[in-house]
Amino acid sequence: MRILFLSHYYPPEVNAPANRVHEHARGWVEDGRGHTVITGVPRHPLGEIFPGYPNGWFQREETGRLWVERESRREDLARRMPACREETDGWAGAVSSP
Repeated sequence: MRILFLSHYYPPEVNAPANRVHEHARGWVEDGRGHTVITGVPRHPLGEIFPGYPNGWFQREETGRLWVERESRREDLARRMPACREETDGWAGAVSSP
C-alpha cells in the first residue's frame, strides 16, 4: 500500500505537528508501506525559508521508501488541490491506495 500525506508542517520545522507527521511516516515505512509527504518549503516560525532549501516551484527528497515533495508556496498547493482550499494554515490529510 502507498500512502500520500498532505501536511502544512514537516521537519526540519520544529513543532509538534511536524514531529507527529514525521513519526507517522517513519512508522508506515517500517511497516513496509511506500509513503509520500507533500508539504511546503520549511519556513516556520520566522516566515523565512530555511538555508539549504531553494525557493523553487518543486523539490523532492527521498529516503528509502519515504518521499517528501515540497511546494515553494503552501498557498499554491492549496489552489491546485481543491480538497485543501478551505484551510491552508494547518491542513493535513492522508490518502492510500493498494
